[in-house]
Order: sequence, then C-alpha cells, then structure tokens
Amino acid sequence: MVKIKFWDNEKIILVKKFSKCVLIRKFFDAFVAGIFGVIIGIFLGFLLSKNNIFIFSIIFFILFFSSIIFYFIFLWKESLLLITNRRIIFYHKKSLFSSKKVEVRLENISEIVSVKKNFLNSIFNFGTIVISPVSGTEKFRIPFIPNSEKVVEVITKVSYKGTIQEHDSPEQILSNDPSVFDFVFLDEVLLSQVFSMESPENRGAFDVLKRNKVFFVARKGMINIPKYAICNLPSLRVENFLKTKLSKISPDVNFLLVGF
Repeated sequence: MVKIKFWDNEKIILVKKFSKCVLIRKFFDAFVAGIFGVIIGIFLGFLLSKNNIFIFSIIFFILFFSSIIFYFIFLWKESLLLITNRRIIFYHKKSLFSSKKVEVRLENISEIVSVKKNFLNSIFNFGTIVISPVSGTEKFRIPFIPNSEKVVEVITKVSYKGTIQEHDSPEQILSNDPSVFDFVFLDEVLLSQVFSMESPENRGAFDVLKRNKVFFVARKGMINIPKYAICNLPSLRVENFLKTKLSKISPDVNFLLVGF
C-alpha cells in the first residue's frame, strides 16, 4: 500500500481508483497466459501420465489465468489518484517492483482538463485527466479515471479562490476570471464550421459543442466555471482555426472549448 506523508493542514478532498475497465482489458493477457499454461500442462502430461493430459491442461490453464488476473487486480488496487486541498498525488503501481508517483501543487497547475476520445469513454464514463504545469514542462496524463469531468470540476473548485454569482452570464464569468486572456463566442456559423472540422475521436469536444452557449477560450491558467458548464480541449485543427477569431493572442496561453 502506498504511503503518503501529508503536510500540515492538508486535507483529503477526493480519492479515485482506475476505472474497472482497465481490468477488462487485461483479460486478454490472462487468457494468453492460460493458453501458455495449457501448453505446459500438455508437456507435463506426456512426461508424467498420458491418460491425464486433459486434466493437466485444465489445471495449468486455471492456474496461469487466475494468477495473472489476481496480479492485475493487485496492481489496480495499489494505484490511486489523491486530491487534497494542497496538491494532486498520482500513484501508479506498474509491476511488483516498479511504480510511478507524481505530485503537483495546486498553485502550480496551469490547466487541467478531462479528455474522452472514444465511445467507450462515454459509455463507461471514464476519461484521461491532462494536467499542464505552470512551468511549461511536459503535460502529464492520468488515464482511466471514472467520472473524470467531475474530478476536474472538484480540482478546479479547490484551486480557485474566486466566486461565481448565480446570476452571472457566461460572458461575465469569463470576463471576471483572471486566468482568461481572451475568448470568443461561437455563433451558429462558427459552431457549424467547428462541428465539421473537429476530429470524430474527440467526443468530449462534441459534448461541449452541443451546449447552448459555446466559447473558445485563451487562458494562462485554470479557469473557474460553474457546475453546469463543461470544457474540453479542441483538436489542433480547430484550435488553429479559432485562434484567428480572437482579438488578441499571446504565445504563453492555452486553449479550451467551454460550454454553458
């Protein structure tokens, strides 16, 4: 079990495990191991008792198959995403002897988004959380997180110190956010163009585009949006197209589709 040393006044906000769909994907690996067990069983059957080759095959198939399944369950149980009021901690148990641990302070996060790339993400409600540090270093991804959009919402809420009034319009919300550098509203013409340009695999973007009011936002950090709003990264093609619609631009901004 991973041991985490908490800081003073640090509180756990949310704990998430990988989606159980990860285990479903590992069944193929376990089946292959089981077939290998069958081969060993046949070999031992020839050596020890030709009359019991079938029994040997079944025993070794079950032994190898179940061993691999329990091994992956162990790795799954040992991996977690932990969100506190001070930082994000991601611990991934890769094997019995190797693991990966990433920690990011909330104040050091430039952007965080949930990405759903295919229909399985939508059906089983899991996605990849993409975190970009303020330092501009390489983004890191946390895959297979259940209800990833909700997780991003929680992190954004914990990180952001400002407030949103219930009567604020989407334009007011974006204008009052210090992390928003510039934004443009997607009218019917722009929306139609983006729908035709967006990659079919970027299903999270299409979820945003179906909202009542959609904005293309240039930002220099995490933005604060209400619970009813959703956001997602646009494809590079859409990003390059919509950048030309902004009134101002800067080399150190990131881009996001936001739907209200």
